[in-house]
Amino acid sequence: MDGQPSPLPTVWRKRLYLDGPVEAGIVTSAVRYDPGAESPHHTHPGGEEVFVLGGGFEDEFGAYPART
Repeated sequence: MDGQPSPLPTVWRKRLYLDGPVEAGIVTSAVRYDPGAESPHHTHPGGEEVFVLGGGFEDEFGAYPART
């Protein structure tokens, strides 16, 4: 699945669903972070679910290895 660039140069996404404005609506995306990529603190007023398929993911709530 090809990804499209996001506003961050090291983050790629494939939008699967969008309801509302492009960067502010309700969205479901498959996202790939390049190794070492970081994202500035931001919010998701409608919520956010993260499924880590490979590698790992860390945020202010903890660290999540692959398959979490």
